[in-house]
Amino acid sequence: MAELTTRPFERADVAAASALLAARHCADRAREPLLPARFESPDACAELVREATDYADGVVAERDGALGGFLFGVPILRAPDHPSARFQPLRACMMFAHGHAVAASEDPFAVTQALYAALGDGLVRRGIFAHLVHLASADAPLGAAWSDLGFGRWSVYAARDLAPLPRAGAAGVVVREATAEDIALAARLADEEVRFHARAPIWHAYLGRDTAAAVRREIAGLVEGAESAVFLASRDGREVGVTAVSPAAAGPLFTPDRCAYLGQTAVLAEARGQGTGAALVGAALGWARERGYAHATLHFSVANALSRSFWTGLGFRPVLWHMLRLVDERAAWARPPGAQP
Repeated sequence: MAELTTRPFERADVAAASALLAARHCADRAREPLLPARFESPDACAELVREATDYADGVVAERDGALGGFLFGVPILRAPDHPSARFQPLRACMMFAHGHAVAASEDPFAVTQALYAALGDGLVRRGIFAHLVHLASADAPLGAAWSDLGFGRWSVYAARDLAPLPRAGAAGVVVREATAEDIALAARLADEEVRFHARAPIWHAYLGRDTAAAVRREIAGLVEGAESAVFLASRDGREVGVTAVSPAAAGPLFTPDRCAYLGQTAVLAEARGQGTGAALVGAALGWARERGYAHATLHFSVANALSRSFWTGLGFRPVLWHMLRLVDERAAWARPPGAQP
């Protein structure tokens, strides 16, 4: 068998890469029918791959002139006060879901190892040590290949249809839509999620103070926007929970058609386990149904056992893993004598 070689991605690779991506998506849809059907077409995938060449670094692996796989990665440099800094590394590379695929005829580990070595070495040399890859949750062979390269599950992108929840109401819980007067209150409640993620064994850095102004602006946009809403839950006259709903804007291959997104969800400790969260989610899903949505998605941390049981208990199922590897920073400078700098 000819040797597997790697090189930078070229525009001439778009057609072959799009065929691999469409084939992978057909297999992903066979396991998860909620995924959008249009990306089973290589032409639809070609639009995504072509766009990726404009903003991401890419490499290909080939054998005997045939494409065995490809991989794109885009550096993400977050400002410390950006809302996403609460949940993601500030300096990272994201290898997004429509930016990689492996030919069915190739060994997933061999191709993935070659691609990641080719792309990742440049990242380490640039001082980017947090590497994230997005993988279909049901693709066990590809997940095993990345796991063998030191990646672990970091967060989940989960989806469900908008069928009414089996337990959407709770005695004593009142849910209402927030107004402009509630923006500060909603932001304070949303901070509870960030505080919870700072606890063991999640250990996210608490950046509530740094991101407070940006989060408040984000929530203001959700409250005041024509295509979004924020809901507040109260018990005994006291506001104890919040959630927000808006159009989904995540990766195209794993976001179902006509899809809403739930975020900023938090319930104070004293109100948990009493149906408060389910009441909030039921209101948000009802809002989405009334506006013609058919599905909903959200993210949660894999290490957050409370969120994991809550969301899966409400019928959300993982469709995408965000897998993370943190490279030892010393690898950028502690190299053997004579090694290429």
